[in-house]
This record gives sequence, structure tokens and C-alpha cells, in this order.
Amino acid sequence: MPKINATHAQYDARQEQWQRCRDAADGSDAVKKVGTRYLPQLSGQSGPEYEAYKLRADWYGATDRTLAGLAGAIFRRAMKVEFLEGPLAAKIVDNLSLSGLSMHQVVYTLVQGLLTVGRHILWVDYPGEYSVDARPYVVAMQTEAVINWGTMVHGGREQLAWVVLAEEAERWKDGDRFQREVYPRWRLLELVWGGDAGVDTAGGTSNYQYEVSLWERNISTQIGGDEFIEVERTIPLRRGKPLDFVPVVFFGPTDTTPEVDKPPLLDLVDMNFSHYRSSADLEHGRHFVGLPTPWVAGFPRDINLRIGSNIAWVSNDTSAKAGILEFTGQGLGALEKALESKERLMAVLGARLLEEQKRAAEAAATVELRQTGETSTLIRIIQVVEEGFSQILRWVAWWAGLTADPVDPSITVTLNRDLAAIRATPQEVAALVQALQGGVMAFETVYANLERLEMTREGVTAEDELAAIQAREEQTLVERPGMAPSPADQVRIQQTVEAVARQAGAAI
Repeated sequence: MPKINATHAQYDARQEQWQRCRDAADGSDAVKKVGTRYLPQLSGQSGPEYEAYKLRADWYGATDRTLAGLAGAIFRRAMKVEFLEGPLAAKIVDNLSLSGLSMHQVVYTLVQGLLTVGRHILWVDYPGEYSVDARPYVVAMQTEAVINWGTMVHGGREQLAWVVLAEEAERWKDGDRFQREVYPRWRLLELVWGGDAGVDTAGGTSNYQYEVSLWERNISTQIGGDEFIEVERTIPLRRGKPLDFVPVVFFGPTDTTPEVDKPPLLDLVDMNFSHYRSSADLEHGRHFVGLPTPWVAGFPRDINLRIGSNIAWVSNDTSAKAGILEFTGQGLGALEKALESKERLMAVLGARLLEEQKRAAEAAATVELRQTGETSTLIRIIQVVEEGFSQILRWVAWWAGLTADPVDPSITVTLNRDLAAIRATPQEVAALVQALQGGVMAFETVYANLERLEMTREGVTAEDELAAIQAREEQTLVERPGMAPSPADQVRIQQTVEAVARQAGAAI
């Protein structure tokens, strides 16, 4: 019997890393909930002592803040989508998932998944010809749900042959509709040799057709054995014909192949956990040595000595002594320095938003070199998202009948690549104005620089700005008391604008 719940070797190798990344991203509650997984119990500690030890430890939220910062850098400008028009296309853009998620929300979730665990999966499905909303839609699969897959060479290239998705479904418990129980099931998306199936393909015909089957577990009568049975099989159709490909895209930090890569922030995550353990040790030490402790000698052992401003300790022993034990020295200094060092390392590994701002200004070249690693990683992730999600949209449009080409190059998604806001100094702005006034720089060139410095209105081109300048000049003349723009004024305004526009192509 097929073992549908078998997992891929790469899945097994990375699963624990994904869990670390997710727990770190979820923060303190998720980390402390699993107890000794991330904070080992000290030798000789009882259960209550360990719980107090864990409670005192501080979780430094480097991972979640870094993820928020990196995603914010990518989406600080809206993505640009070249799609189709019409009522159906508008529905797809507004509700790509059929669960209320718009196209932009699906992409944001995709980027979050890629940054968190370095892997995300999107799958295009069709609800069926007789559905109320019969149109293709996109399903986002959590990394851990895609447990197995295989590839094959077909049509002169390697492509996905099959993929297994682990799901959870609900059913009535004991026939009572008010009680629900969750049970596991598995969905197999595969290419099946179908003979002369005449499937729907852009390049002709194919003998492979795409099929979807659902599998559930049957407890075998044999001791220790499990059976997995197929409970449903469908053949998704486009215009009455099966597909000849599996409509799934794997997104990784470097490409869209099913190969599993290391999570991009794994080093930061592991350093975050190391910081957590050092914090636990530091707080543990502070707890035991931080409070002053009184001591006495030469007093009877059977009396209770209380402390207070109105209480005096008296002893008949002339050699009796009393004092206060207080922590001195640098015993905990090493732990404090370790925390600071790890915070700096986390900044280097990706948490730039956590790094203390330098008092002195850095040279532009220094900043560029310092950020090259993070920027190159983000740029590659952006490229992967653009390539993979553009293909998802092309399949959706093709399956919906909006285009005849499943790889229509006119459908594209472009994300922001300006990952950091550039701030101009007053001197730089003044230099641009002087260059324009002196005739050594075209208005378009000045405007392009102002756009880069984010000092222009979004979506307004240089031509739009020139037209606005002209309109403002005309309006100013109209509003002068007792005056209206004469034909000569209009000619002068037009000549001024044209003279500025003719400066196009001048060098900086």
C-alpha cells in the first residue's frame, strides 16, 4: 500500500530549522512555551526552580523586528502589476484567494514566508464548472504542509511531476453537528500518463494529464499497520481538457525550484536563541546575588532576627558581629558583555534596525559596503517573487480564459527595489536647483534626482510636473485683480516651459 504521508529527505533535514525560525518570529510566548527546547534546565533544578529561571529570562525580539523591517523595506512602495482588464480580471485582483485575500495581500504573505523560513508555495486551483464562483484562484501552502514531491523531464525540461500536501479537515463527531473533530488527510497533485488524453497545452498535445486525489488513513486490522486509501479523485479541466502541468510554484530565497535552501535569517535566529540563554544566566545570577544579605555571628541560633529601622540586634557576646553581604567585582560583567556582543552580531546578520545609530555621519561608500550583503539577499528574493508570482498570475489568467497563453509575458509583477529611503541634505537640493537655473542640467534630470530622493509626488512624471507648472502660472495671472492672461502672456508662459523642457539630455 502506498505510504502517502512519507516525507522528503530535504523536508526532514530542514523541518527543525523551520520550527526555530517560526518560534523566534512569534516571540517570547512561543519560545518559552516549549521550555527546555531552547533553554536547557540547569543541573539540580527542580520543576518550580526551572519555571522561575525561565520566567526571569528576557527574550530579545531581534527576529520579528528584523522581519518586519525587511518586509517594510520591500513594501514601502506599492508593487506594480501588469494584468488584464475587465470584470473578471478585477475580481481576481481583489480576491485572488477566494477567501478574501487580494493580490497584494497574497504577495505580502508570500514575502513574509520567504523571509521567515526561506520557502513558500502557491498553488492554482479551480473550484469546478458548477461552482457559484467558477474561476481559478490561488492557494497559499505553509512550508511544513508540503511534505513530499518529485520531478521529471517532460517537454525538454525538468518540471514538477507530483507533490503531496498534508491537510487537516473537520467532520462531525459521533454524528453530532455541534461537535467537530479534526483529522488528517493528504492531497496528491500529480501528472498521470493518460494515453491520448489531448490535454490543454500551449505547445500541442501531451500524453500527461494533471489529476488531484485525496487520501485518508485507515487503521489496519494488523497490529501496528496503517492503510492509506484514496477517497476522491478529480481531473481539473480548462475548456473541457485536462492540463499537462502541475500548477504549483515553489519559492525559495534564490530560485523557484523545489530544492530546499537554508532559511535566510537562520544565523540571526540561532544568535537570538543564544542571546536568550545568556539573558537567562545573567538574570539568574542577578536574582541570587543582587539583593544585599545580612549576616551575624555570636548570636543565639534559636532566635529570629528581624530587620527594620525600629529594631536593634543585641547580644551578650562581646565578640558578636553583624554585617551585610553585597555583590562586588566583575562576576556578572562577562555575561553583560556577552549580551552586548550578541546584539551587535545580530545587527550584522540582518537586524540593522536594532543597531544603535552612529553619532557621526558615515560616508556613503561605507554605508553601501556595510549593507551590501543584506541588500543583495533581498534583491534576489524580490526577483524570485517577481518571477514566480508572475507565472502564477499567467496561469490564473489563462485558466480563466482571459488569455490564450499560459506564459503570457505581458502579465508581470514588479516589486520595489529601493530598499532604503535616501535623505537629501539642503546643500544637495540647492545644487540641483542651481544646476537647473544655470542651464547645465535638464529639468527631466533634476526631476529624476528628486524622485530618487523621494521629494516628488508618487505617480507624477516630469511631463506632468511641467504641465502643472504651466497651469499654475496661468492661474496666477487669472487671479490678478482686473487682469486676465493676454495672448502675449500665454505665449510667454508656453515659451518658458518649452525652453526648460528642451534642456533634456544635459549631463550632471
